[in-house]
Amino acid sequence: MNTRLLSIAIIVATIIISLLCVVNGPEQIILHWNFSGEADSYGSKSLILILPVISTIIFLLLASKGKHLPDTSLLNENSQRSKHPQAVGAATPILLSVILYITACSACLLPMYSWVSFVLIILAIILFIYNSRRRIKR
Repeated sequence: MNTRLLSIAIIVATIIISLLCVVNGPEQIILHWNFSGEADSYGSKSLILILPVISTIIFLLLASKGKHLPDTSLLNENSQRSKHPQAVGAATPILLSVILYITACSACLLPMYSWVSFVLIILAIILFIYNSRRRIKR
């Protein structure tokens, strides 16, 4: 439940930053950065509205993963436990934080450091694996 509330708060923050950028931001936003964090592609500021949509879709897909589990009657007990949705739910806020960070960087509120996104993604993967394995041991 706490991860869902955190995920929703991150989505709301992404929406707020996007709307503020469209209303008060520069005419062009950054669309792409190279590995050293230098902007190499720009576009209309209205394109930033795609990022909250992507966040919402990711959240809904991952949240529905926990509600609609596939029929596991043919799987053994260990296989059933490894499909537990808590592992996905724990990583969701971190993945949404990556999109929030990209939104803030696109709006020129923060500088882009490519390592930040990579660290967050690696952290989400580690958290997912940890929660999956912890659930299997129970």
